[in-house]
Amino acid sequence: MANINLLPWRAELKQRRRQEYLSILLASAILAAVVMFGISSYYSGQIDSQNRRNQFLIQESSILDQKIAELNALKGQKTELEQRLQLVQDLQESRNLVTQLFNTLADIVPPGVYLKTIEKEGRSIKIEGISESNNRLAALVRNIEDVEWFSDASIQRITMDEIRPKLLSRFVMTVEIVDPIRAAANKELANNGN
Repeated sequence: MANINLLPWRAELKQRRRQEYLSILLASAILAAVVMFGISSYYSGQIDSQNRRNQFLIQESSILDQKIAELNALKGQKTELEQRLQLVQDLQESRNLVTQLFNTLADIVPPGVYLKTIEKEGRSIKIEGISESNNRLAALVRNIEDVEWFSDASIQRITMDEIRPKLLSRFVMTVEIVDPIRAAANKELANNGN
């Protein structure tokens, strides 16, 4: 009779331990699920928040891109207007240049020098003419250098011709026209230096 157990307390204990184990296991599973859900919710919230920030930055970036495009268009318009304004100023400055040029040439050409052609290209003037002597031609060059809005007077070519009773030489020379503002500034510097 030693093998017979009449009291079922061991089976009940075993059953109770199994239930405790299952309830601890179930509670652990539920707790793990709640923790996982909490962590997942937290990171989902962080991801959603970052996505909203990214979307905001993308929208602001597109707005800034539009403003940059508008600024570039305005800069192009500004450059165009500055070029037009410079052209108008250049035309305004050179409006009386031809008249001044002829008046000045009439004053500085010495007797015995005859001008045949005067060509203007940009700020350069090409003068062709005839001179009775090289001294008179040198006097013309000196007179041109004395005019404040002329510079770099240089004789390109002198050729001798026998025309009728006089011995004349043909010449070609170039002269640069100085910007009137620069000429005035140079004159002022020269006056201040004296």
